[in-house]
Amino acid sequence: MFLMDGATEDYIAPEKIEAPGCPKRFVLVVKQRQEYKVKVKIASGAWEPEVNSYRWYHVELLIDGNHVRRWFIPKPPDGGNVEHVFAADPMGRKFYFDTRHDGTNGAKDQIADSDEVGQICVRFRRAKTFSLAEREFSRRKRPRRNHDYHKDNKFTLREAQKKRMDLDTKLKKSTMRTIFGDSDDHYHHHPRQRGGGRLPPAKVIDEEDIVAECSTMYDSAEAFERRNWINPVTQKQFRKYYSNRKWSVEEESFQENQSTDHGVCDLTSGQEIWFDRRRAGIKNER
Repeated sequence: MFLMDGATEDYIAPEKIEAPGCPKRFVLVVKQRQEYKVKVKIASGAWEPEVNSYRWYHVELLIDGNHVRRWFIPKPPDGGNVEHVFAADPMGRKFYFDTRHDGTNGAKDQIADSDEVGQICVRFRRAKTFSLAEREFSRRKRPRRNHDYHKDNKFTLREAQKKRMDLDTKLKKSTMRTIFGDSDDHYHHHPRQRGGGRLPPAKVIDEEDIVAECSTMYDSAEAFERRNWINPVTQKQFRKYYSNRKWSVEEESFQENQSTDHGVCDLTSGQEIWFDRRRAGIKNER
């Protein structure tokens, strides 16, 4: 799975995180109102018989914990690599990163521990072509009445709601979410995109049998810095995500703070006993 900037088509490179509290080794640092696309690639090895003996893969895109799109990818004639790009939802709405905090003060909104906002996930399942009998049965039993399925309110709920987030919540949950652009009627009514109520080209073998899953976390640079996952003062590769910060001043302040002896106070005896931290042999926590 790869993410691309929707305007430039450049890849949004994942950043390696070495902070002990980070659940992912790589994360995406994103900006507000940045358009993006999700590109998936199935390598030739995925078509080996021991991996998938069928001719299709069912690819499911989930954004912020919600199903957004699916696509069936057939095995290429040469058995090589194959790619697909998710550029919009079934209504033709493009994907944009946006802030999750509603900007107000007051009591925070309760966010469940199972919250998945700030994550993009792609799942791969095995699929096979419908038999002639299955197609004929579906043609007789399934009337063409679902052509406007994605026009109703069911799909508008895919966008995560804004929340009131205090500092404690921002340290635990993503401060960014995905919003959708305007609906593109031409995109929605294109036969290849919409499907027109037709039977899909293949069917999933087993919904619970996920062959592979790729996922990534995304958030703003400020949010990752607030959690101490990145430090642009000491890790210069992250400075490209910031503007209007005087790094020379911050570096000088950081070095001064590191060289200052703050001392260590021992209260175990019931009174204050101060030590020089270097002589006490106590190391800084990081």
